[in-house]
Amino acid sequence: MLIAYSFSNNQKNYLWSKKNEEKKLLLTKALFYGNTGTEFDQLYSYSLNANTISEKYKSFHKWRREQMNINSRFQLQQLEQLQQMKRMQQLDRLEQLQYSVKDYRELVINTDDIVYCDPPYIGVQYDYDGFDHKAFENWYLHECPAKEIYISEYTKLPYTEVAFNFGQKHSFSATGKRKDELLLRVVH
Repeated sequence: MLIAYSFSNNQKNYLWSKKNEEKKLLLTKALFYGNTGTEFDQLYSYSLNANTISEKYKSFHKWRREQMNINSRFQLQQLEQLQQMKRMQQLDRLEQLQYSVKDYRELVINTDDIVYCDPPYIGVQYDYDGFDHKAFENWYLHECPAKEIYISEYTKLPYTEVAFNFGQKHSFSATGKRKDELLLRVVH
Protein backbone atom coordinates (compact mmCIF):
# COMPACT_ATOMS: atom_id res chain seq x y z
CA MET A 1 0.00 0.00 0.00
CA LEU A 2 1.32 3.42 -0.92
CA ILE A 3 0.80 6.30 1.49
CA ALA A 4 2.18 9.74 0.70
CA TYR A 5 2.69 12.32 3.41
CA SER A 6 3.19 15.97 2.55
CA PHE A 7 4.52 18.78 4.68
CA SER A 8 2.37 21.86 5.15
CA ASN A 9 3.53 25.39 4.34
CA ASN A 10 5.45 25.77 7.59
CA GLN A 11 7.61 22.73 6.62
CA LYS A 12 7.37 21.37 10.18
CA ASN A 13 3.96 19.73 10.35
CA TYR A 14 2.35 17.22 8.06
CA LEU A 15 -0.37 18.62 5.85
CA TRP A 16 -2.76 15.95 7.14
CA SER A 17 -3.20 15.64 10.88
CA LYS A 18 -3.05 12.41 12.87
CA LYS A 19 -6.81 12.48 13.36
CA ASN A 20 -7.33 12.18 9.57
CA GLU A 21 -4.72 9.48 9.12
CA GLU A 22 -7.13 6.56 9.71
CA LYS A 23 -9.63 7.98 7.23
CA LYS A 24 -6.86 8.46 4.64
CA LEU A 25 -5.75 4.86 5.09
CA LEU A 26 -9.34 3.64 4.62
CA LEU A 27 -9.82 5.78 1.52
CA THR A 28 -6.54 4.58 0.01
CA LYS A 29 -7.35 0.93 0.74
CA ALA A 30 -10.87 1.35 -0.67
CA LEU A 31 -9.53 3.07 -3.78
CA PHE A 32 -7.07 0.25 -4.57
CA TYR A 33 -8.71 -2.86 -3.05
CA GLY A 34 -12.28 -2.07 -1.98
CA ASN A 35 -12.24 -4.30 1.09
CA THR A 36 -12.43 -1.95 4.05
CA GLY A 37 -15.93 -2.93 5.17
CA THR A 38 -16.90 0.76 5.17
CA GLU A 39 -18.98 3.06 2.98
CA PHE A 40 -15.73 3.93 1.18
CA ASP A 41 -15.69 0.53 -0.60
CA GLN A 42 -17.92 1.98 -3.33
CA LEU A 43 -14.89 4.06 -4.30
CA TYR A 44 -13.25 0.90 -5.68
CA SER A 45 -15.84 0.60 -8.47
CA TYR A 46 -14.99 4.17 -9.53
CA SER A 47 -11.32 3.29 -9.95
CA LEU A 48 -11.54 -0.18 -11.54
CA ASN A 49 -10.45 1.07 -14.96
CA ALA A 50 -7.81 3.41 -13.58
CA ASN A 51 -4.32 2.01 -14.19
CA THR A 52 -2.13 4.78 -12.85
CA ILE A 53 -2.03 6.60 -9.56
CA SER A 54 -2.99 9.79 -11.40
CA GLU A 55 -6.09 8.07 -12.84
CA LYS A 56 -6.96 6.66 -9.41
CA TYR A 57 -6.60 10.17 -7.97
CA LYS A 58 -8.97 11.54 -10.64
CA SER A 59 -11.51 8.81 -9.95
CA PHE A 60 -11.33 9.60 -6.22
CA HIS A 61 -12.15 13.26 -6.91
CA LYS A 62 -15.02 12.27 -9.21
CA TRP A 63 -16.42 10.04 -6.44
CA ARG A 64 -15.92 12.80 -3.86
CA ARG A 65 -17.79 15.37 -6.01
CA GLU A 66 -20.68 12.95 -6.43
CA GLN A 67 -20.74 12.28 -2.68
CA MET A 68 -20.78 16.02 -2.03
CA ASN A 69 -23.69 16.40 -4.49
CA ILE A 70 -25.55 13.58 -2.76
CA ASN A 71 -24.90 15.22 0.63
CA SER A 72 -26.01 18.60 -0.71
CA ARG A 73 -29.26 17.11 -2.02
CA PHE A 74 -29.81 15.34 1.31
CA GLN A 75 -29.18 18.58 3.22
CA LEU A 76 -31.54 20.42 0.87
CA GLN A 77 -34.23 17.79 1.51
CA GLN A 78 -33.68 18.15 5.26
CA LEU A 79 -33.93 21.94 4.96
CA GLU A 80 -37.17 21.65 2.97
CA GLN A 81 -38.59 19.27 5.59
CA LEU A 82 -37.59 21.68 8.35
CA GLN A 83 -39.23 24.58 6.52
CA GLN A 84 -42.38 22.51 6.03
CA MET A 85 -42.44 21.70 9.76
CA LYS A 86 -42.07 25.41 10.58
CA ARG A 87 -44.98 26.24 8.25
CA MET A 88 -47.10 23.59 9.97
CA GLN A 89 -46.19 25.06 13.38
CA GLN A 90 -47.20 28.50 12.12
CA LEU A 91 -50.53 27.08 10.95
CA ASP A 92 -51.04 25.56 14.39
CA ARG A 93 -50.42 28.98 15.93
CA LEU A 94 -52.83 30.61 13.48
CA GLU A 95 -55.52 28.13 14.50
CA GLN A 96 -55.06 29.38 18.06
CA LEU A 97 -55.41 33.00 16.94
CA GLN A 98 -58.56 34.74 18.09
CA TYR A 99 -59.95 37.59 16.05
CA SER A 100 -62.49 40.00 17.48
CA VAL A 101 -64.16 43.12 16.16
CA LYS A 102 -65.30 44.90 19.29
CA ASP A 103 -64.72 48.06 21.17
CA TYR A 104 -61.24 47.73 22.67
CA ARG A 105 -62.67 48.24 26.16
CA GLU A 106 -64.92 45.15 25.80
CA LEU A 107 -62.15 42.66 24.99
CA VAL A 108 -60.96 40.05 27.47
CA ILE A 109 -57.17 40.29 27.36
CA ASN A 110 -54.61 38.25 29.30
CA THR A 111 -51.10 39.30 30.30
CA ASP A 112 -49.44 36.90 27.85
CA ASP A 113 -51.58 38.03 24.87
CA ILE A 114 -50.12 40.10 22.05
CA VAL A 115 -52.43 42.97 21.22
CA TYR A 116 -52.50 44.77 17.86
CA CYS A 117 -54.60 47.95 17.65
CA ASP A 118 -55.55 49.81 14.50
CA PRO A 119 -57.48 52.83 15.80
CA PRO A 120 -58.52 55.82 13.70
CA TYR A 121 -55.30 57.69 12.98
CA ILE A 122 -54.83 61.06 14.62
CA GLY A 123 -55.41 64.06 12.36
CA VAL A 124 -56.69 62.30 9.24
CA GLN A 125 -59.92 63.11 7.41
CA TYR A 126 -61.58 59.81 8.25
CA ASP A 127 -60.92 60.26 11.99
CA TYR A 128 -64.22 59.00 13.36
CA ASP A 129 -66.29 61.35 15.42
CA GLY A 130 -66.43 60.21 18.96
CA PHE A 131 -63.14 58.30 19.08
CA ASP A 132 -61.37 59.51 22.20
CA HIS A 133 -57.61 59.30 21.61
CA LYS A 134 -56.84 60.33 25.23
CA ALA A 135 -59.05 57.52 26.59
CA PHE A 136 -57.34 55.08 24.22
CA GLU A 137 -53.92 56.25 25.47
CA ASN A 138 -55.07 55.76 29.06
CA TRP A 139 -56.33 52.25 28.18
CA TYR A 140 -53.10 51.02 26.55
CA LEU A 141 -50.96 52.58 29.28
CA HIS A 142 -52.92 51.65 32.41
CA GLU A 143 -55.83 49.31 31.76
CA CYS A 144 -54.70 46.77 29.15
CA PRO A 145 -53.05 43.85 30.99
CA ALA A 146 -51.02 42.62 27.97
CA LYS A 147 -47.27 43.12 28.09
CA GLU A 148 -46.97 43.39 24.30
CA ILE A 149 -49.14 46.04 22.66
CA TYR A 150 -48.68 47.26 19.07
CA ILE A 151 -50.48 50.18 17.44
CA SER A 152 -50.69 51.29 13.79
CA GLU A 153 -50.46 55.06 13.41
CA TYR A 154 -48.96 57.80 11.25
CA THR A 155 -47.43 59.65 14.20
CA LYS A 156 -45.50 58.41 17.21
CA LEU A 157 -47.73 58.26 20.27
CA PRO A 158 -46.69 58.93 23.89
CA TYR A 159 -44.96 55.98 25.59
CA THR A 160 -44.35 54.14 22.32
CA GLU A 161 -41.37 53.38 20.14
CA VAL A 162 -41.32 52.68 16.42
CA ALA A 163 -41.12 48.90 16.01
CA PHE A 164 -41.35 49.08 12.21
CA ASN A 165 -41.79 51.72 9.52
CA PHE A 166 -43.97 50.40 6.67
CA GLY A 167 -43.22 53.43 4.52
CA GLN A 168 -45.82 55.43 2.65
CA LYS A 169 -49.31 54.02 2.70
CA HIS A 170 -50.76 53.89 -0.78
CA SER A 171 -54.32 54.89 -1.44
CA PHE A 172 -56.41 55.69 -4.47
CA SER A 173 -56.56 59.34 -3.50
CA ALA A 174 -54.21 61.62 -5.40
CA THR A 175 -54.53 64.50 -2.94
CA GLY A 176 -52.10 65.37 -0.20
CA LYS A 177 -48.70 64.03 0.75
CA ARG A 178 -48.68 60.46 1.94
CA LYS A 179 -47.23 59.75 5.39
CA ASP A 180 -45.23 56.78 6.56
CA GLU A 181 -47.31 54.17 8.33
CA LEU A 182 -45.73 53.13 11.61
CA LEU A 183 -46.06 50.08 13.79
CA LEU A 184 -45.60 51.33 17.34
CA ARG A 185 -44.74 49.23 20.38
CA VAL A 186 -46.00 50.44 23.73
CA VAL A 187 -43.19 50.84 26.29
CA HIS A 188 -44.10 51.13 29.94
